[in-house]
Amino acid sequence: MSKITINPPSSIDQVTGEEVAIPESQRVEVTGKQVINTYGSGEADDPAFKPFERQPVLRHRAFEEDATEQDIVDYFTNGRPPTDDEMLHIQEIYTTNNDEQLARFLTYKATGDTDQLLPQDFEVLGIEDVGEQPSEYLSVEEIDHEILATDDSNDYNPEWAEAIAGADLGDSPEMVTVQHLSAQVYSGQMTRDQAVLAASESGIPHSKLYAAYNRIRQYFS
Repeated sequence: MSKITINPPSSIDQVTGEEVAIPESQRVEVTGKQVINTYGSGEADDPAFKPFERQPVLRHRAFEEDATEQDIVDYFTNGRPPTDDEMLHIQEIYTTNNDEQLARFLTYKATGDTDQLLPQDFEVLGIEDVGEQPSEYLSVEEIDHEILATDDSNDYNPEWAEAIAGADLGDSPEMVTVQHLSAQVYSGQMTRDQAVLAASESGIPHSKLYAAYNRIRQYFS
């Protein structure tokens, strides 16, 4: 409890002009309770309202519970690079099970490079060991030359534009960007130079953009 006296201890007599003391009994006092902050940190979050977790999109039959060995082989040898969701799912499996063969299969599917495959891997996947053949994937310098130093007068090709835009190559930012820009070039909406500039200004690491370009080339080869 607290008490506050709000009247002054004296006043001026309006007739004589003299200062007159005010009796203690006539002074006004206000009493009240001290304010106490009762705010707490709040109740725990309702478990019914948990953050939404996006489920990975795994469309290939190889990811179904009743998938056969052939389904799995078909997945790794169909020539399509894995989507981000597929890659993360497979990485989790081979990390959990310490499955080195699965890791090699994923590398092969993502890059087309057979250097890490063992003889038994070729047998399981049903592919031929071609030995020291040059990679079908271009280097950064080769990609720059192919895009910028090649005659682009015949780039206009609506069919190619539609095919590239509709290809199922995943939804990573780099792939979406390269697919869109490539389709724009073939549809006549921009030049190669403009597409390269737009890609470089996208904020996506250039290494990922080059990898996406290689994946598109491999897909349509």
